[in-house]
Amino acid sequence: TAPGFFDYSRAFNFKPLNINAKICNNVYIKSLWIYKQQMDIKTFVIFEFNKNPADSLDEKTAMFISFKTKDGKIINADVDKKTFQIDGRWLSGRAINDIDSNELESITSGTWDVRTGARTNENITEIIK
Repeated sequence: TAPGFFDYSRAFNFKPLNINAKICNNVYIKSLWIYKQQMDIKTFVIFEFNKNPADSLDEKTAMFISFKTKDGKIINADVDKKTFQIDGRWLSGRAINDIDSNELESITSGTWDVRTGARTNENITEIIK
């Protein structure tokens, strides 16, 4: 998704949810922002990484991200390993329906082998607000 698709000003003008969720080795999701673009329109999540994940993952490896809500629901939040560098920060985002930051309990993140579908690294991070 091109950077213009999301309101990346959120990452510069609003307080993030700091999570430090590990993807692999030295790649982390530092923080995220959840917001509605407009009333009754999809909800968006912006992720900030400590570095470009594509620089640390080979062509056989993809990353995964999912949220677990307080009521046990799992919400897929996968994004491509290619991120956008904006003002020195590595950002990515996607639309996700029915997600509320107040209801999030944890984030599961890691990597998987695109040939076999097997997870190669999995990390669970509690979300503390």
